[in-house]
Amino acid sequence: MTLARDRQQATGKITIGDYDYVIPIIFSSTVSNTTGVGEFYDHSLGISNTVEATPRVANLRLDESVAASLPLTGTANMPGLRVGTKLQVNDTTGGTFGGTYVVTGVEHTAMVAGPPGMPATYYAN
Repeated sequence: MTLARDRQQATGKITIGDYDYVIPIIFSSTVSNTTGVGEFYDHSLGISNTVEATPRVANLRLDESVAASLPLTGTANMPGLRVGTKLQVNDTTGGTFGGTYVVTGVEHTAMVAGPPGMPATYYAN
């Protein structure tokens, strides 16, 4: 298995705003990420229908942005690898790859006549 760490930019500030139709009130919540840049505004979602839910939704959006900014890509030859599988990586290179990861995407490739220099049947993911 080979792994490579990619780096993307995370959002620096998330603002969620909504309106409570039961108790007519406009409310919003803002959370910040010191390592991110830019701002994301989302108003009138209709999903955070209480004042208490709005900060939770804002924090979830911020967590989503941070997680998406740290993808790890790789190649392997493990036919049983599926989305949702947890992998324990032991980094023997002294880098920062060691830890537990959750697979979020897999592309399987199989060929009857493999590439030059490879066996007649070839599998990778």
